[in-house]
Amino acid sequence: MTSPWTCLRPTNDLVVSTALPGVKPEDVEITVTGDILCIAAESKAEAVTQTASFYQQERRYGSYGRSLILPV
Repeated sequence: MTSPWTCLRPTNDLVVSTALPGVKPEDVEITVTGDILCIAAESKAEAVTQTASFYQQERRYGSYGRSLILPV
């Protein structure tokens, strides 16, 4: 899963935003170490009953991670 992000500085604050469709907020980890912002997330597949069979599935599940060097 790759998700583009936007990084802007409207005032003295830095605003970073990204879309992580299908990811619950509790499955997102955001850390800042020095001048590096890291976003890690995991999208988990929903449980499917044993009697169900897929005709087509296009959703992606798995982990995601990106790092951004913040402007100093």
